[in-house]
This record gives sequence, C-alpha cells and structure tokens, in this order.
Amino acid sequence: MKKITPCLSLLLVLSMLLTMASCASNHPINKIAEKINESNYQMTLTLSNESLPTSITQVSKVDGNIMHTSETIFSDEKYTEMIDDVTYYEYSMGTSGRWSKQKVNTKDLESFIDDHSFDDLFDPDNYEKDKEEKGTYKQKKDAVIDGFKDITIFIGDESCTVEMTMLYDGLSFETTMVFSKFGKIHLTLPKTN
Repeated sequence: MKKITPCLSLLLVLSMLLTMASCASNHPINKIAEKINESNYQMTLTLSNESLPTSITQVSKVDGNIMHTSETIFSDEKYTEMIDDVTYYEYSMGTSGRWSKQKVNTKDLESFIDDHSFDDLFDPDNYEKDKEEKGTYKQKKDAVIDGFKDITIFIGDESCTVEMTMLYDGLSFETTMVFSKFGKIHLTLPKTN
C-alpha cells in the first residue's frame, strides 16, 4: 500500500511536466499535448491493481503553476505550487485546520523523471490510428515507452482519455487519465500561517 502514494505523486508530476512540453504538429495527439501545455485543465486519475481492495480515483486541477489535488484514502487534499522545474511547494491542511506550506523534496521525483521519458507518452510516432474507432490511437507494437505499456489514447471534442498499464517498483497498475475542462479551471492558493 505504501507504493501507491509515490505512484500517485509521480503521475501528478507527469501531468505537471506535460504542461511544460511543447509540440509543433497538427497531429491530434500533439494538439492535446498543446492544450495540456496551456496549463489549465482537470485530470481525473484512476489506478487499480489486484493487491488493492478497490480502485483509487484522484481529481487534480491545474491552473498555471498551481495544482489542486483531491483527497484519496492514501493522501490528503493538497495544493502544489511549481516555481520552476525543481522547486515545488506543497500546501496541506494540518490537524489544527490551518493550511501550511512546505518545500517538496524532489530527489525521488528527479530520479523517476530521469528513468522515464514522458515525452514519449505523447509522441504521435509511438501510436497508430485505430481504423475502427474514431479519435483512438493505440501504442505501436514496436514502440517502447519506459514505465508504460498497452497505451490507448481516446481523443474527444472536449477531453482526452489515456488508458495504460503503468509499471512502478515491480508492480503494474491499470491506469486511466482523463484530461478535460481545458481553459475552465480557476485556482487560488490557500492562505497559510
């Protein structure tokens, strides 16, 4: 169970990293990456694994350099402020009912990022268009994307769903990320002591 929290955190960092990606193609996958790059969206993340009693769903909202993450059974509600590529602050509510701010240790995240190429996750060259399902792209058999496999991207008019198996620390997690509400999120950091 302790492996779930880092797994959630790493996927949230993925979404923040995607906000920093830049794409220059008219391919539908690149167009979605560009929308994410505008740093204003909601991501609903669902993880499941046979060792878990139930699936875990977490909703994150991104507005510029601020992310709000909903509470799950493994983590509390929090805000994350990204100052630059390696400086993050986390805002969490303490037992006193007041928000506190602390700098996040990014060493574990940096090693994960170094080991996994998130650019490949939204690289259209790694996918082929499904001939039967409109807006559907499946990972090519010869495409290797570190840390992920069996990826399918569904692109709709107002959302994008990524279904995949995520590999982390010897475990595999069936993962769904739904990106939606592009340009409709407004966040303000909580006041701290």
